[in-house]
Amino acid sequence: MRTIRVAFRDFWAGFEPDHFFQRHPEVLRHWRYELSDRPDLVIYSSFPGGEKLMTQHAIDDDAVRLYYTAENVAPDLSRCDFAIGFDRDLTDPRFLRLPNYVGTQSQIGFMPDALVGRADRDLEAAMALKQGACIFVQGNHVPWREAFVKKLSEAMRVDCAGPVLNNTGFTISRKDKYGLYRRYKFAITFENERSRGYVTEKINDALLTDVVPIYAGDPTVAEDFDPGCFLNLDSFPDEDALIEEILRLNEDDEAYAQMLRAPAYAQDRMSPWVDPERQLEFFDRVMGAAARGQRWSWMGSRPDGAPVGDSLQLALGPRVHLEPDEFHVSSDPLDQPDVVADEVALVPLAEGSIDRLRVPGLVLQWSPDEAVAALSRWREKIAPGGRLELAVGDWDVCRKLADWAPREAFSTLFAHGSRRAPRWGWTADELNAALAGAGFEHRDVRPFGRHLRARAAGRPGCLVDPPTAVDLVIAWPRFDQRELVPTLAAFAACSTEGLRLALRYDPALDGPLEACVDRLELALRSIRTAAAIDLVVLSDPIDDLCPFDLGARTAAVMAGPETHSDRMRFLTALGHAVVGPDELSERLDGRVNRRAG
Repeated sequence: MRTIRVAFRDFWAGFEPDHFFQRHPEVLRHWRYELSDRPDLVIYSSFPGGEKLMTQHAIDDDAVRLYYTAENVAPDLSRCDFAIGFDRDLTDPRFLRLPNYVGTQSQIGFMPDALVGRADRDLEAAMALKQGACIFVQGNHVPWREAFVKKLSEAMRVDCAGPVLNNTGFTISRKDKYGLYRRYKFAITFENERSRGYVTEKINDALLTDVVPIYAGDPTVAEDFDPGCFLNLDSFPDEDALIEEILRLNEDDEAYAQMLRAPAYAQDRMSPWVDPERQLEFFDRVMGAAARGQRWSWMGSRPDGAPVGDSLQLALGPRVHLEPDEFHVSSDPLDQPDVVADEVALVPLAEGSIDRLRVPGLVLQWSPDEAVAALSRWREKIAPGGRLELAVGDWDVCRKLADWAPREAFSTLFAHGSRRAPRWGWTADELNAALAGAGFEHRDVRPFGRHLRARAAGRPGCLVDPPTAVDLVIAWPRFDQRELVPTLAAFAACSTEGLRLALRYDPALDGPLEACVDRLELALRSIRTAAAIDLVVLSDPIDDLCPFDLGARTAAVMAGPETHSDRMRFLTALGHAVVGPDELSERLDGRVNRRAG
């Protein structure tokens, strides 16, 4: 087993690292740990400086960060790499919903399936222990909870054995609570707060000790526990109706016993939240990421929590795999990609809240019908004047590329690289049709390198930003005298102040840069021009250039009659008619200032 260096930060008073692994023994099934000042993994909680925060904070450790909360705090995955909490609606693969009762059940020695098969246990023995009617043990003051305890106390005896409302003359520790609970029929298990998904150990403790819980808190608690095994305030018209039912059950032993026989979980099957295999799968992802040093990209805010502005770049996945950033989405349940991400990252965002949704490297594994549905959901998040920007592997190009460079082709189409062929490929027409089907009325899809680069919006003027300057004449000649000389001569004859010639350069096609520069100098000497040529060599990888932004700055695009198809693909994607050297002057009419050679 691999040993992971671990550090704990910002936990509650009295916390010891062993407490975490007692709560979650699944971590140690495949991994060992050692505490370290130079950790691979930092596990942190909500108590920086000993004070409880009700919002998640960020930490500065240069390690994989797992945020862990037993409080009603919504995890913010832009501030950590993984998170554990109560949230019922967050389905990001980096988040594990692990209610507090799961960990405490393990910590006090109960097996995960302890509440399965309740109907088969010896109820006579359980009933024989009952001496009191109702128990209440709490250490936190919650006014609405205390008001109910006082109201119920007017109708029946409620023994309060905790610090709050104590009437027993003694207080018990949480560890001793389980033995005391068995002597009572009911336990008041109201949560500290009413919040969706926030279910703590209170109701679970009562069920484990053969007590009927009287519950209030999570309005969706029935998704965790079967409604037949507890009394839920939300199921009654008011508190008086709930108290009336408590009094009835207290007098009717058979009806009370029927509640004790009721399954704790739906269909008497172990709750998925308690399932140790689910926890094991999550912790293996966390520890595996720590072993590889795979940090996750920030999304929506910087590490310090400051917003990134009105442009949301959807870039999820281990940072070491994202060059450029990739967003992998798949409808294949067997798909386990290198780059894991999910469109659910957009779920919490309000409709119309994004001015620009940028997905710079989308490895799209949806079927066409699924893509339309997903892109429609994305469109709802985009503001009326906003747009979607994305890049998808071009099926036509990659299919040809696969004959001689399969790894490069498959890595463009599929996050697994060359390990498995893609299920779907996209052509320009198919992507345009999917965007149209999703409700984007205005679209521009351009083949560019190995990708299809697309922009889509609801308004015609939103596809391209107004250029700050239109100052480029772009060409991509072969770096030999036969193509360089006419290209440079045509620009020299038309050049004017503020206009620049930009030559695309690709070492894979053009050879060493030093040799190309030597040929450029030779060509410039041969045309004997007095024009000052401002030469810009576009040498970045082709997929890192944006044809929309580059095209918006372009005054003209120039190519010779024998320009290779790969070069023409780059030039035509800029959105301008491609002209020959002898047509450049006419194309630049109104901007040229002819010079004598």
